[in-house]
Amino acid sequence: MNCLNLANRQRKKRSKYSIPGVMYGKNKENFLFEIGEIELDKYIKEHGEHGITSANINGSSEMVLIKEVQRDSVKHNIIHIDLESIDENKEISTDIPIYFDHEKMVRSNGGILQKEKSSIRVKGRVSSIPEKIKIDVANMRIGDMMRIADLEIAEDLTFMEPLNSVVMSVTHATYIEEEEVDTVGNDMSSDTVYDEPQHS
Repeated sequence: MNCLNLANRQRKKRSKYSIPGVMYGKNKENFLFEIGEIELDKYIKEHGEHGITSANINGSSEMVLIKEVQRDSVKHNIIHIDLESIDENKEISTDIPIYFDHEKMVRSNGGILQKEKSSIRVKGRVSSIPEKIKIDVANMRIGDMMRIADLEIAEDLTFMEPLNSVVMSVTHATYIEEEEVDTVGNDMSSDTVYDEPQHS
């Protein structure tokens, strides 16, 4: 599991090129920390703004849940992060980010991957919740669709969303382009993201 390296932070001062944050938990005092801007940006790009990870605090490892990532309203860069300290045996509900693998192969076959969801909410023990759900779309063809019911997760985890909810589908590229032209005149917008996930 990936690890976030947290350092103690003074209330009114933080190091240059670092992001401030706070970690809290049941029967635990709030811990003010800072984390390297590059490190946090890289983690968020690879794993998303939700989920469970490990935090390294002065050489001690602790399981944490990413509760909130705040961004600048103009530049959209990360300005603050909230973490919750959690017990590995505790049962929680959280959003797991989705990672679509081999998206280029869909495009090479003339298709466009329509991502209806970027994360899925599940419930279960912390120790069973993965950092992300990986979906290999290499063999997906135009017309194919995947729903939550088609995903595989640990047996002791439960999906907290309707199983028939669409996660992604593959549509012909020409159809998408025509659809976008039609909707411009109607002042309609789409939340679908076609950019490929960024890798380090």
